[in-house]
Amino acid sequence: MTAKHYNTIHYNEHNIYAYREAVATNKAIRNVRKKRPFIISRASFAGQGVYSGHWSGDISSTWKDMRYSIRSLINFNMYAMPMIGSDICGFNGNTTVELCARWQALGAFYPFSRNHNDRPSIEQDPVALGPNVTLAAQITLQKRYTLLPYLYTLFYRSHAFGDTVIRPLFFEFSEDSNTYDIDEQFLWGSNLMIAQVLYPGKTTANVYFPEGVWYDALTGAQRNSTGEFVEVAIPLVDIHLSVRGGSILPAQAPALTTTETRKHPFTLAVALNEELKAYGELYWDDGDSLETYDNGFYNLIEFKVENGNFSSSVVHSGYQTDMNLLSINVIGFDKFPTNASVNGIICENNTSVYENSTFSFENNTDSSEVLTKTGILGINLLKQISKDSSTYCQFFGLGDIFVIQTSPISLLSPIFATWE
Repeated sequence: MTAKHYNTIHYNEHNIYAYREAVATNKAIRNVRKKRPFIISRASFAGQGVYSGHWSGDISSTWKDMRYSIRSLINFNMYAMPMIGSDICGFNGNTTVELCARWQALGAFYPFSRNHNDRPSIEQDPVALGPNVTLAAQITLQKRYTLLPYLYTLFYRSHAFGDTVIRPLFFEFSEDSNTYDIDEQFLWGSNLMIAQVLYPGKTTANVYFPEGVWYDALTGAQRNSTGEFVEVAIPLVDIHLSVRGGSILPAQAPALTTTETRKHPFTLAVALNEELKAYGELYWDDGDSLETYDNGFYNLIEFKVENGNFSSSVVHSGYQTDMNLLSINVIGFDKFPTNASVNGIICENNTSVYENSTFSFENNTDSSEVLTKTGILGINLLKQISKDSSTYCQFFGLGDIFVIQTSPISLLSPIFATWE
């Protein structure tokens, strides 16, 4: 402890060495690449989240450590380190197919998502462990990629306002004492709840739904909760996602890389609350340049649904790019509207055209089939309208989802849609 460093003795330096390493590495990469660094550190200290992310070190391939990884996500977001993750399927020891399939699905929703293990352990990449783990990775990583615009917006809020990206339920429902000790499910921001089977041999998870309206992100099933635990069936190759009523999530159909995904048009997944209202936002920049927020090289768009009207407003426009809207997908109607319009254009009712594309979710547990048919809230099923007219609009139903589609329309201009 008395060893001398440049400025002081080791006693004063020991606990902040990781912080200093992160600062130095961040500065060096910025100088070399002239782009954003991506740094993941095992050691950490207060304030380091500005310069690096963190992974939780050499955890074991056990169900207990998979459960503990959720606590790690929550804690490090409280420590202002939102880019956090654990080694998916564990680092030390040998995993199993069941454990790794469950963990691969959970790890798809770690902010830092990586499968990684020690040399003496068995191979645990998805292909090495067979079709269940491979399918779990495929299904849940496609869901992650679909929701990257929402996740990216959460990281913007973390940078600009210090918000958490991962948060415990009690952050959002602080008056509900049932949420205070829940550490086996978590939220992305305010509006997406994530739960997984975390015990061997189980096919269900005891999921707590705080008071309010929730929608199954896959099936669209609506739950009006008074604050209750529910046994939710979760296939081995999947995870449970619930969208909070009152939210608007920006999304894109997934491709094989983030670069290709970013080229796709946006879908807005609108989940209405009890008052048939919803709110959301989208932050967008080029994804790699330095100081885009501080220099104003970004777009920020706010969305709102009130009184049967959808509106989007451009809060800030500083990044020139295509931000075309594919569709507005609305869930939460007791009865589908019979007419709709976008920016004054009357939409054609094409529900009958899409009847053969709708999908019944009743008693269906084949998650891969559901993914192929619908994606998250119907996003993957939709294609850009190929009509020549720039003033074409249509609406239709996909299961419980009310979809409004137009010919390409940019989110960088105000959009106003109505229905009744």
